Amino acid sequence: MVVFGESHFRELWRVAALLVGTERYRPVIVFAYDYAALARDQAVCREAKVSWLRFEAPPVPGGHAGLQTLPGLLVALSRRLSHARRLIAEQGPALLVLAVDYPGCGSAEFIRAGHDAGVPSVIVPFSIANHEEALCAYGHDIERSDRVWTNRIVGWLFPRWGMLHRGRLVLRERASLVLALEMLGLAPPRPWMQNSSQADAVTVESPAMLDYYRRSGLSEDRLVLTGALYNDLLHRVLAEADQRREALYAELGLPAGKPMLLVSLPPPIQIEGRDCEFILHDEWLEVLVAEAARAGDWNVVLCLHPMLPPEACAWLEREGVRIARQDTASLVPLSALYVACVSATIRWAIACGIPCVNYDAYACRYSDYREVPGVYHVETAADYADVLQRLTTDQAFYEAAAAAQADVKDRWALFDGANATRLLALVDRLCGVDETGKEPAGDAGGTRERNHACADGKPAGMIPPGAGPVPGNG
Repeated sequence: MVVFGESHFRELWRVAALLVGTERYRPVIVFAYDYAALARDQAVCREAKVSWLRFEAPPVPGGHAGLQTLPGLLVALSRRLSHARRLIAEQGPALLVLAVDYPGCGSAEFIRAGHDAGVPSVIVPFSIANHEEALCAYGHDIERSDRVWTNRIVGWLFPRWGMLHRGRLVLRERASLVLALEMLGLAPPRPWMQNSSQADAVTVESPAMLDYYRRSGLSEDRLVLTGALYNDLLHRVLAEADQRREALYAELGLPAGKPMLLVSLPPPIQIEGRDCEFILHDEWLEVLVAEAARAGDWNVVLCLHPMLPPEACAWLEREGVRIARQDTASLVPLSALYVACVSATIRWAIACGIPCVNYDAYACRYSDYREVPGVYHVETAADYADVLQRLTTDQAFYEAAAAAQADVKDRWALFDGANATRLLALVDRLCGVDETGKEPAGDAGGTRERNHACADGKPAGMIPPGAGPVPGNG
């Protein structure tokens, strides 16, 4: 399992926990990059006795609109590909599991190295995003625009890397990185679409997300409707919501018996070049929380993006407002109203039938939830205050929002308790393991030959229980 950041670890850890519970697999976590919470996540692995190691290849430098960095990029990407091949040869995995794939993130090197060794790969998405998010992030970057002549040439040579933004051509990546990825065979089929990938499978959490991926042009033969492990968590917590909510209130020192307004705090986003009424991210956070705190008959709970340390947000706590340290997926089902900023977690509120306010302060204007009737989209502080006031004080307005959400919620999650079973079945299929936990006697479509077996017959790389930690476990 290859981890590139905090959010990736959180999702892949759910998969690791599932595999640890089987007798035939043991996951190995590969930390591919340094990130702020790396030591914390390594400690989680150590405490749970899950093997982990560091990927010691040097990082790839940022691309450049000019071509002067192309030789360095080719060398760096080739080295990472070589290191990935060496790691796979040493560990002998049966399957590579990743949380995301997009140009330059590092997943392509592992997927390519795996395929060269006959090892399949699967993406278990930690988030959702289509071309709109990338265009919102990079549309203002001159280094990616057609103002630079090399970008114009690369956009002509590889048109799938370009999109129009406010009348100008923008590349998904700078010209030098595009050329390096294309020359090394690491370029994705649709660069602007997250998880458009050479991986063998991409898991899909719900019928709504299956439609989303189809509209975005992802390869149909790679999409597998498994559900998601957090669907089982959402369903379980929803069934025990009253007891869990009161236990959380007692833990946070909030009064019992009140409905919960859950506010998701995002990490800082670049404001320059956006239609945003705030100059500083903290100014917006203050408005986000202060308006929620005015809902006097509600308890306000703040949940943090994995990139945000709780101590950095402590200043936002006040009377009736507390920060929770639990996983967001375990908090959303406890709420009666959810507030977020263009967050992938909004789909969890929809699945639970909970009305939601999407406060798009940075005017990203993603279309992800535009057709969902129980999600209210606002871009200004005045509109945010207005809709929040109506949802928290006007009972008829709130009930209409909840009813609208209830009409569509079943399309946004599989709450049948079988998400883990379906995901494990996909892992078995990719690893060439039958329902009894053994490799099939036949070829299983070539999978058995691709994945070398350990001496005990279990898939290599998914280390059998009791085999001890891999080198570099710390």
